[in-house]
Amino acid sequence: MHFPAKSRRALIACLLATMSWTGLSACESTPAPPPTEQAVGIPVDAPKVTLLDAGHGEKIALRYQDVDEDARSLTADVSQGFDQHVVRADRLDPHPPSDLHADTARLPLNVVTHAPAEGEKDSARAEATRAVEARLTGAPQSSEVSRNEDLAGAEGFRYGWRAQDQGRISEIQVAAPHEASEDARGYIESAFKTLTAYQVVLPDEPVGEGAQWTVESRVAADNSYLQTITYTVTSIASDTVTLSVDIEQRPTLGALQDGEHTLSVLGTQTSSTGELTFDLHSALPRSGSLSATTRVVYGEKDSDVRVVQDLTSSVRYSPAQQESAKS
Repeated sequence: MHFPAKSRRALIACLLATMSWTGLSACESTPAPPPTEQAVGIPVDAPKVTLLDAGHGEKIALRYQDVDEDARSLTADVSQGFDQHVVRADRLDPHPPSDLHADTARLPLNVVTHAPAEGEKDSARAEATRAVEARLTGAPQSSEVSRNEDLAGAEGFRYGWRAQDQGRISEIQVAAPHEASEDARGYIESAFKTLTAYQVVLPDEPVGEGAQWTVESRVAADNSYLQTITYTVTSIASDTVTLSVDIEQRPTLGALQDGEHTLSVLGTQTSSTGELTFDLHSALPRSGSLSATTRVVYGEKDSDVRVVQDLTSSVRYSPAQQESAKS
């Protein structure tokens, strides 16, 4: 779901109103994909990766080896949800909700990776060794069925990223089909932003089973936030790795201020779950899922009113539908 950004003035207005509370494309078979606009590049802040435990047994340096591999087809189900409401301090539940409404976008994808083209080299751009492109091979489907007629025009949407062998993304690239509406573009781009926010980033050091590391990043979405993902290696078999995933999220600002009023972050909690299986020859996991729901509580110390924001997102990877039908 494409969510409008919640401005800090809107947030403060919410509090003030309650102070008086009275109650890159590969060769394809025909038909050719729909033509798209020129790709637009958007720089991304590099994440911070910290190895906590190198694990045990044989240790190897995990690196993506997907450049010039065969294109991979898969389905990604991306869910997003947001809610904001006001409660009395004595009725506040600080825990994230388990039933927050979310819209799910089903994205049929073809993913291919090449080395960055010579023409892409620019002294102002961060160094990259991989150029990944994920393209919608069919019309995306939304759980909000009223969107689907409009989303049909998004088939062929291309979303790419330039990254290093460890998975650190330095730039995303967006190219929408000419026929896609503004709403469809925003919806699909928002879903892809969530997908790449959960892109697996690998440590520099060699690791074995039981290894654990964190990836800290700033996620620039409709509701920007800071995110720390902790990965734990549960198994390594040849080029296939299985990870358990824990996620923590928090707002980018510790307080919001407007004139005499300051809304401080009084609490934030994230509930998450995740397990992913990927092989190093593909830019995206071949199976698994992860999800996170975060509750942020804002307020003033001398007020019994709290503004609560809930944010949820998830990604589930599965084989392409046509491949599943054959198996």
